[in-house]
Amino acid sequence: MHSTALFCIRAINNDILEPQPKSILKNIFGNIATNLWRETAPILLGAFLWELLGRLLNFPFFPPLSAVLRAWWRIYLTGELIGELLQSLRSLAVGYSLAVVLGITLGLIMGRYRRVKYFFDPLIDINLSTPTLCYIPILFAFFGVGDQTRYAIVFMYAFFIIVVNTLTGIRTVDESLVQMAKSFGANQRQ
Repeated sequence: MHSTALFCIRAINNDILEPQPKSILKNIFGNIATNLWRETAPILLGAFLWELLGRLLNFPFFPPLSAVLRAWWRIYLTGELIGELLQSLRSLAVGYSLAVVLGITLGLIMGRYRRVKYFFDPLIDINLSTPTLCYIPILFAFFGVGDQTRYAIVFMYAFFIIVVNTLTGIRTVDESLVQMAKSFGANQRQ
């Protein structure tokens, strides 16, 4: 063996058998600091650009980050933030619950009856391919500015995806399992 190779093997073995505490800690904390910097640098740069552009452009719909944080702190201290958060969660719960109940029901019916599937399939495909954001002005026209519009927006985002996933789940059931259930006395409804 060459002397260089032996030297490298001895150096590696010495580091493995007798590690240097300072070098290990320095290596660990150095890696943590490097990773932390990599992850926070884009956020800090974005915050700096937001503040800078907000002050330079002076648009009413693009305030500086400092103004947003002051307003956030004010509504947090007054309790408005919790009230608005609860209202948003209620909209999410109502809209999603309706989407789950109606979406699973329609998906099960479409999976069971081909004629129903053939009738609703184009409508679901159209609604899945259309961005849901396009429906928001129509929903405002129908429901106005209120809770019903928020419920409908959440419903529209979730309903069609739930229908398709339920239908896919029904269609991909192994036929041998269906036959086995029938042999044990299961009826069509089960």
